[in-house]
Amino acid sequence: MLLILWLNSFIFLDAYKLDSGISSHRSSHRSSHRSGLYDQIAEIFQLSSKDTNFLESQFDLNSLELIYPKSLERLRQMKRCVLGTKFKKKKSKMAAIKLEFDKSVRAKYDRSTRLINCNYKSIKGEPTEKYIATLTQNRSNFIKFYSSISRQFGGDSDGGGGRKKVNMYVYARLAKSENLLQWSEKKRHRLDQAEKFYRKHFYSIHQALSELKKEGFIYTDFKPENVLIDTVKDRAYLIDLESVVSSKSKFVCLRTVAYTPPLFTRDGKYIDSDGLSSRSIGQFFAGKHLKHPQDRILSWTFCFSIYSLMCTRGTEIFSPEFQSKYKHWSADNYPFMSYFGCANGQPSKMFTDLINGCLVKVAKKPIFDRLIKHPWLANKIN
Repeated sequence: MLLILWLNSFIFLDAYKLDSGISSHRSSHRSSHRSGLYDQIAEIFQLSSKDTNFLESQFDLNSLELIYPKSLERLRQMKRCVLGTKFKKKKSKMAAIKLEFDKSVRAKYDRSTRLINCNYKSIKGEPTEKYIATLTQNRSNFIKFYSSISRQFGGDSDGGGGRKKVNMYVYARLAKSENLLQWSEKKRHRLDQAEKFYRKHFYSIHQALSELKKEGFIYTDFKPENVLIDTVKDRAYLIDLESVVSSKSKFVCLRTVAYTPPLFTRDGKYIDSDGLSSRSIGQFFAGKHLKHPQDRILSWTFCFSIYSLMCTRGTEIFSPEFQSKYKHWSADNYPFMSYFGCANGQPSKMFTDLINGCLVKVAKKPIFDRLIKHPWLANKIN
């Protein structure tokens, strides 16, 4: 979940020192236009002088900062990161650069079959994130993506004597932003004020998810952390675009267990999804015994995200107490709001009706497309 934090932190460059693993030759010949942080990034990702020349032609590498993860030590373990910098020609514009080894990509798009593959033993195609970001690069409610600059560095992906392939994705970086979960944790407004804010931005995000759906893709890992709020312009953006599968896919490549629908075996027994792989969950959703599987993933995660922000403390849904209650509700015959209530106050009747109609055990008809007509979302907030 790398892009959730790419606009949220400012890390001072003097916190990063050259470690002993970098040769004195590199240190003494470092360009005055590059920061010490870049030399360590180049070492970790095995960037060549040609790669460096390209990056220097596009970005002000002296302004480079590490956004995610929080430390170089963690970066060396993860082998993926998000960097913040400025464009070289237009220094007033900021960029977010994501780097990752191609072998660490969790889902890829196969143009020949138009399917997203997350079978890790034989994953082929181009990274899902790059394909989806390119597809949506000029659309509202998606962060601007620079497809002409984004590229792949390196050689053999298996590292057989050569440099490993490294993918670089370049996005616009907003001046000030935070994801929805962060916003809800920091700004505890009255419930009616918060509800107005959520109604406005979930309307926009429903449009973004609908655009992907029209293109034949389902966003399977929807959650508040994957919605970024531009706090200057008060706009919402859908991020983390690798969390997508083809509408005909039999797998769910990425998901967050706490936000997914309750799962049952064919004989009605509750499944603890913590013990299942993404592939197993995907096979369950694709089963004939469950109607509208892809719609169920999308509508449930969308509505449950709204509920978690409105009526809980956000991270509370991950607690053992809430998960236990969630499991028991799955076996009872109560409307969702009647069983769980709203710990943050009394929400509007429109909200209660939305959640009770969306978070149901078995949907008789597809739900997601009809949500936009519900008064809670349809009555647009300016």
